[in-house]
Amino acid sequence: MIVEMTAADHSTAFLQSLHAHGRGLIEMTALGRRAKKAWFAPGDYAGAVAWGHGANERGYSVCANVNPRHAPRGRIEDTACVTALPLDFDFGKVDPRGVLRLFDRCSLAPSLRVRSGHGLPAYFLLREPAAVEQARPVAARLCRFAGSDRIHNANRIMRLPGTVNPKAPPAWCLLDVVSERRYDLGEVDAWLDAQ
Repeated sequence: MIVEMTAADHSTAFLQSLHAHGRGLIEMTALGRRAKKAWFAPGDYAGAVAWGHGANERGYSVCANVNPRHAPRGRIEDTACVTALPLDFDFGKVDPRGVLRLFDRCSLAPSLRVRSGHGLPAYFLLREPAAVEQARPVAARLCRFAGSDRIHNANRIMRLPGTVNPKAPPAWCLLDVVSERRYDLGEVDAWLDAQ
């Protein structure tokens, strides 16, 4: 686990990894009694992190969009492009360590892994952004193959590392692995064909 980073460092590294292409807005969502949303310009990681950490300090569960938005809404059609394919393993449903060991042994390993407090999200970052309609079937196949929760929708939000997951018992959500691995969408598709 990455321990030498501050909470803000975890959040910033996560957002920078997902939004490195600068193709759209960063969407932050605070989930609680009343959901709150805020959108930030491409590259405004400091603003997004400050907003997210402030909401988390007030007891909200904080999530960020996996893929950038071209409009300040959270619908699939508002997704500018796909920059990452996420997986999410809920500790109550599967043992994600077995699945991730499989990825570690093969040529397709996640670019990012997060310990969310009650699960283990993983992200396959794309070298170049892909169109939503091209990425959707590949993302769905990856989720099915891995036994992940069905989170292949392009407008997916995920818990922000560097914040506290308020689900009982509360736990920190932190980056676990950050790598330089990047994939072409076709490479992921071909890898799934070969399995």
